[in-house]
Amino acid sequence: LEADLKNTMDSLNDLERAKMEQEEKIKKRDFEIAAINTRLEDEQSLVAQLKAKIKELLARIEQLEADLEAERNARARAEKAKHEAQHHLDDIGDKLEVSTGQTTES
Repeated sequence: LEADLKNTMDSLNDLERAKMEQEEKIKKRDFEIAAINTRLEDEQSLVAQLKAKIKELLARIEQLEADLEAERNARARAEKAKHEAQHHLDDIGDKLEVSTGQTTES
């Protein structure tokens, strides 16, 4: 009977040791899970910040493209006005030559 009691006590001690080992493993896993969750939250926050920055930059790109298009249009209008002014100046020059030629011939 004492041998059975000793065996039972040894088994109980082994089970308690195994239980403590499992509890330690669980604590370690819980700690790892908490660290992973913290990292996940940090990365999700970073993703949200980057999405906001991308949205801001895309809006800025759209504005710059609109500004560039307006600048191109203004430049095209200025070129057209320059050519028209040059043409008008050439016409005036031609008329002046003609009138100067006519007055010198007279």
